[in-house]
Amino acid sequence: MQSFKHMVKYMVKYIFIMASKTITITEEVYNLLKDLKQKGESFSELLKRLGMQVNGQKLNAFFGSWDINDHEYEEIQEEIKQKKSFFINNSS
Repeated sequence: MQSFKHMVKYMVKYIFIMASKTITITEEVYNLLKDLKQKGESFSELLKRLGMQVNGQKLNAFFGSWDINDHEYEEIQEEIKQKKSFFINNSS
């Protein structure tokens, strides 16, 4: 379970800092993604939808699997607050 906690802390650290990234893909991959894309769906939304699956299961199937205690919850909330503040103060 330690790796899941580490993953959550990693996501908290970077979710407020990353606005967008450019990736390079082959034309073949682009065409595959374009075919998978639903009407009105952006490529970011498509990739998020595809990334929300783990071994064929939706990520929300794992929700509630981490029995978080009050101390861990407070640590995560504090880190979110710090990252949000950093992002707001450095976005201009």
